Amino acid sequence: MAFPVNPGYTQYSGNFIPEIWSKKMILSFYDATVLAQIANTDYEGEIKKEGDTVNIRTEPDINVNSYQKGLPLVAQQPNSPKIQLLIDRGEYFNAVLDDVDKYQTDLPLMNRWMQNASEQMKKKIDSIVLAGMLPDIAATNKGATAGAVSASYNMGTSGAPVLLDKNGATNTGVIDFIVDVNTVLDEANVPESDRFIVIPDKVNNLLLKSDLRDASITGDGTSV
Repeated sequence: MAFPVNPGYTQYSGNFIPEIWSKKMILSFYDATVLAQIANTDYEGEIKKEGDTVNIRTEPDINVNSYQKGLPLVAQQPNSPKIQLLIDRGEYFNAVLDDVDKYQTDLPLMNRWMQNASEQMKKKIDSIVLAGMLPDIAATNKGATAGAVSASYNMGTSGAPVLLDKNGATNTGVIDFIVDVNTVLDEANVPESDRFIVIPDKVNNLLLKSDLRDASITGDGTSV
């Protein structure tokens, strides 16, 4: 809006006073990506140059048998199936900047666009990979009767999800549910090291309102 002037006084705004464009773009807020924190890139180097399939060897489980004197020992020939990592999907972005615009603009547009595109790529890959894990979950680790040993933990189903609240007043307490998830992994003999849980913002909100906000519960110096 032009600066106010008295009637009859020349207003130069339209011809001699230019509009100023800020050199600071408002950067988009990007969701925090989780895939980079929970996945590895051990096989990335093996597929950069050639091939579309990586065969990953796995270690077999060794049987432990009860011993009796004089009983012939049963020999095991350990074997385990391979896991195939199939490279069958790709995502791309393609942004065009005209040379005239490149030289006339006072901002590094292409750099900004590439930064934005890389962040959008991270978010999309997160969604694709996390959703792709669901069909591979063992039957004993999901559903209303999860638990390879006890079959007594409700992990929810698509038609009957587990409803959570902060302290279990009306629904399942969020802390209790996470403990149940941990127990299901225990019963599946999943190693305790490097365990992680991916939660949406709504569950994180419940955690922050739960008893965990009291640092004395966990023995930490500050609240989680």
